[in-house]
Amino acid sequence: EDWVEGNIQYNNKKLEPEVIYNQKGKKGEVVIEQNSLNNEKLSNIKNEWNLELSDDVPMNLSVHSGASITELDLQGLMLEKLDINAGVGDLYVDLGGAWENSFETNIKTGVGAATVILPSKVGVKITSEKGIGISNVAGFISQGEGVYVNEAYEDADVVLTVNTEMGIGEITFKLDK
Repeated sequence: EDWVEGNIQYNNKKLEPEVIYNQKGKKGEVVIEQNSLNNEKLSNIKNEWNLELSDDVPMNLSVHSGASITELDLQGLMLEKLDINAGVGDLYVDLGGAWENSFETNIKTGVGAATVILPSKVGVKITSEKGIGISNVAGFISQGEGVYVNEAYEDADVVLTVNTEMGIGEITFKLDK
């Protein structure tokens, strides 16, 4: 079964990714990683990943990005846990849509702007620790001490728990339409 497919384009041999696939019984692990570029000029570097994950396999997804613009459209996946660690650059995460199961998301940002799209039809609880910067949570209800919920939260059977830790920059939470 194909858990991930797509392409990775790069113009520096040092960025050639290593793909590791392990399966034990019904559980499997796919790791795609690449070396970092130390002491290289980044202005002419091409490093673009366009990957599609299977939407019929339950998964724990962990994304670690360094200096990058990261766009993650995760709608429709069978997420059980999501961890995102973004270094320097902009981050866009779309978790909108209808979710059938509750799960926890941990988002840690370094320096840059982050936008997180969250569902309006299932419960959402955000716990936000901010560093130096701004948190925008329009459309959510403050519970105090960096905790926000959407209108669906109180009566929801399915809840997305979003824990964020922001470094320097801005993080914006928006509800899908």
